[in-house]
Amino acid sequence: MKKPDFPIRPEVFWSVFSANLRAEWKNPRKKVSSLYNSKSEWTQYIIEFLDTLSTKFGCISDIEYWPRVDVGYFDRMGDNWADWSWEAAIEHENGLHWHEEICKLLTINAGLKVLIAYSDSKEEHQGILKRFIQIHRSRKYYTIHCGWLFIIGPRQIPANKDFDAFKFDRNQIVEITDGIKTLL
Repeated sequence: MKKPDFPIRPEVFWSVFSANLRAEWKNPRKKVSSLYNSKSEWTQYIIEFLDTLSTKFGCISDIEYWPRVDVGYFDRMGDNWADWSWEAAIEHENGLHWHEEICKLLTINAGLKVLIAYSDSKEEHQGILKRFIQIHRSRKYYTIHCGWLFIIGPRQIPANKDFDAFKFDRNQIVEITDGIKTLL
């Protein structure tokens, strides 16, 4: 078995996430698209999806692990939790309170911090990302070696809308979607 490549880079997470979600989306037996416009059903689906995705990164996952992070990826688990390493802390926010999830992620020492959020327009995307930079810069202390990934999807499934992915390199936000289609 190949040794996991830690920390998980934002581009790698995005590539695996989008390819696997696209496969599920296109599978007629799964009927994933029918869940999307229901906040509660989509949230339940995406949390379970992220949980099962952990093995693709050589990780073990836990849902709602302290401090109630939606999905945590760890390099190992066992009796001595002090030896565990957070490889990814993932928050999914299907409402308007994404900034609360950002503040939670700022407190965690993880190789990759992922926020999956939703917006109605590119302008709203940009507002979320601009606000994140302000929040990040307002902190006196934070982990400098962690990666950040923002996956932002449409609130509803209108025509020609899909997820976009952005990474934060401690200086700027860079789009890494690279033309990858997930829902279309």
